[in-house]
Amino acid sequence: MDESPALTTEIVQWKIGDQCLCPFSEDGLLYKATITKIESSTCTVLFDEYGNEESHPFADLQIRTENEEEEQEEEEGEIIEEEQEEETIENPINESDILPPPVMPPFPRINPTDDNDNLSSTLMSWYLAGYHTGFYQGIKNKKH
Repeated sequence: MDESPALTTEIVQWKIGDQCLCPFSEDGLLYKATITKIESSTCTVLFDEYGNEESHPFADLQIRTENEEEEQEEEEGEIIEEEQEEETIENPINESDILPPPVMPPFPRINPTDDNDNLSSTLMSWYLAGYHTGFYQGIKNKKH
């Protein structure tokens, strides 16, 4: 009992507050919407899940049935369940698998008589950042 959009517009008398399915102008996909304003051949709809409004001709609107809503909610629920399953599949890190960090190698010597405070600070932070990045990568690679 599929009706074309042209037949639907002749049968349905849309009014403010009616719920419908309406294509979003940027991607053309149908989203749940509510009619907020009616003009002669167009209406303004508020997309329920996103809060933005657009003006559309009545031919763009489709009747929103309870079955479609239930199917869409079931699909959304399945997607959420799949995401949760993916999160639980990841192997948790056991504390016994984590080794203490190795002793840091000595920092390169800088001549203390030179006035290189800025250079010394930069090199020290660069050195420590590299050390901790390597340590993190080692833990990350050990998981896989």
